[in-house]
Amino acid sequence: MKRIPYEHRERLCDIRSHGNSVSSTLVCHCQNDLFSLTLGKTAERKKGEAAWEAFWKRYRFLPIFSYCDGFDKKTGERYLYGKTFFGIPVGRQYFKDMRHFVKDFTVLTACCSRCQSEITIFDSRRHGYDAIVDTEERSQIPFADEKGLVIRKLCQEIPAKVRITFENSLSYEEFCEDFGEEASEEKYANAFTRIKVTADNGKKTSVVLDLEQ
Repeated sequence: MKRIPYEHRERLCDIRSHGNSVSSTLVCHCQNDLFSLTLGKTAERKKGEAAWEAFWKRYRFLPIFSYCDGFDKKTGERYLYGKTFFGIPVGRQYFKDMRHFVKDFTVLTACCSRCQSEITIFDSRRHGYDAIVDTEERSQIPFADEKGLVIRKLCQEIPAKVRITFENSLSYEEFCEDFGEEASEEKYANAFTRIKVTADNGKKTSVVLDLEQ
């Protein structure tokens, strides 16, 4: 059970463990197990990538080996700067100016065919290893606006049985060693490194989502 996110534990049945993964079937509070699925994705990253390249292009004659986090003591603002292979600082891009930089996200929701209740199976803003260990630098960059979601319906004609597999390449003990005092069973349960969701409508089984973190 440690590998199953807390918010899903009352919604899952037929739980089976397989090495470092656990699979289970989604069930609604009304005890129905047939759902239609909606997958939402944002596609704003290209705007951020273009703005990033335009800013750092001016330093193309000084190959940057890594990017670091800096703090301006005069203004109190945080910024990113580049470092060459020899440790020479290059450029300064303030976080406040990164309006075009956004993090894309994916959301998968299930709608019960009986009572129409909606269940969020996966939201990359709060589920998965990447969301749990988001660096301080990345946490300053906002997520894309939900209005930018590109929606695609799955299994909407024939409600399907949904099977969810959570996989975590780290044991709980290894997770505790890595995160120290910040580690907890709840955080570990959300820090899965892979999620796979399949839908069986009685005629065929299809993979709806398969993401590695």
